[in-house]
Amino acid sequence: MEQATYFRAVWDDPGLLQPCERVTLAGLAELQIEAEQWVNRPEVDAHLQAYLDQDQIERAWQLLQGRDMVDEDGRQRRFTVELVRRWVRKFKPLAEMAAREKG
Repeated sequence: MEQATYFRAVWDDPGLLQPCERVTLAGLAELQIEAEQWVNRPEVDAHLQAYLDQDQIERAWQLLQGRDMVDEDGRQRRFTVELVRRWVRKFKPLAEMAAREKG
């Protein structure tokens, strides 16, 4: 996973993911401990409020679902691709991502 140049290329391309999406994925990865685990969206939103405002969070969810990066089941969310969840969880911690995206 450390040599996952594809993931890094997608992650770092400003044309593919916006900063709010990267922060939201990092937040979801922190809370989604297991592969098939669903996480309550309100729990993720609350976790992200220290880093993003509500409009940014809403936009991120819309974009991520449109890109098929996140599965939705009512109020539940999880990564669509397990390997992406594992990569984000291991290499893109939320606090680090939020600091990086702010400037």
